[in-house]
Amino acid sequence: MSFGKRTSSANTDRRSAAREKYPVDAHIMVHTGPPITCKVLNMSATGARISLTKTFGLPPVLELRIRGTSRRAKIVRKGTGEIAIRFI
Repeated sequence: MSFGKRTSSANTDRRSAAREKYPVDAHIMVHTGPPITCKVLNMSATGARISLTKTFGLPPVLELRIRGTSRRAKIVRKGTGEIAIRFI
């Protein structure tokens, strides 16, 4: 499953914040094991789309670490090899 822009029937973007392409390596920090390497594909002030090899078993709330900065986030969509998160 691929995630794209959410649009209404009038084909307008319904996001509250614009996403920018942000191809950068990052880590998902989980309390039950080592950090999970991932890639942030795009990001906004409110969330991000992340590519990773395995989405099964991820907790619903996680910590995303990019370049030494951490943000808590909630998974809002899961697909094969990708997740969409909302920062909390």
